[in-house]
Amino acid sequence: MTNVQVITLDSFTTNEQIDFVHILKCDTQGFDFEVLKGAEGLLKENSIGIIYFEVIFSKMYKDAPSFCEILSYLLAHNFVMVGFYEQGYQHDLLSWTDVMFINVDYRRKLRG
Repeated sequence: MTNVQVITLDSFTTNEQIDFVHILKCDTQGFDFEVLKGAEGLLKENSIGIIYFEVIFSKMYKDAPSFCEILSYLLAHNFVMVGFYEQGYQHDLLSWTDVMFINVDYRRKLRG
């Protein structure tokens, strides 16, 4: 086992003086929702444009949040779902998929 230091995305962007994250691509093996919660300040300030991460539907990771919980969280932070990409199956059932969300204001700005 290797111990690693973990900081929130809010702390990282503050320390590095990053005002806006255009694309947040997250692949943290079942820890993605915790990453999103660590970006609470950025989400509240509409400072993330697009979020792309893996959603787990199976019991692959202990205590993994449900898709509904993640969806509700992002909808409450001004995001809408764009689509699903690259599905994985176990025992003929959907186990995981990549998903993309876009901030409503960011989408409006991109569309002009």
